[in-house]
Amino acid sequence: LKLIAELTDTSFEAITMKLTKQPPDRSETRLKSSKQTEAVSKTDHEQQMVQDHFLAIALMKPSARDALKDMVQEWFIEGPSREVAAFLQAHPDFKGDARLAKKLQSVDDYVKIIGLQFEELYQAIADDDLREIHARLKKRIIKNFVQIKIKDLSVSMQQNANEKDQQAMLKEAQRLNQLIK
Repeated sequence: LKLIAELTDTSFEAITMKLTKQPPDRSETRLKSSKQTEAVSKTDHEQQMVQDHFLAIALMKPSARDALKDMVQEWFIEGPSREVAAFLQAHPDFKGDARLAKKLQSVDDYVKIIGLQFEELYQAIADDDLREIHARLKKRIIKNFVQIKIKDLSVSMQQNANEKDQQAMLKEAQRLNQLIK
């Protein structure tokens, strides 16, 4: 060991400590990441992306705000997207007025982001094509919302053995399915 210490220009104590040290116990069980969590986050990411694009068009093109009239706030993910949707529903004639824009101050960064998204993705597109894209995005928002709610209802139905509650949940699922049609 002394010879190894001299050849490697290391102290004898360091070499003996290294050799006598116990290797760490590698038999610890590692938890695998849940694939369901990844799937949920992909769904959430998809829903957020669709909402961002939908709201970007609605924010920058006042003529597209008619699509917001019959939409329910619950269809939007909580947070900035829901606030912007509520603002645009309350102020369909908003054209960048500084007085009204102060109401969006709490979600200022989000508004800037979706404004940039519109400039990058949709600014050069003709109005007719943009209306068509906006309508498809609206359908995807509704479809994603319905899928999430039906999934929640199916879990509740499996956990709840009460027939009356299950019938009510089944009616709710049918009502949700009508939104897609």
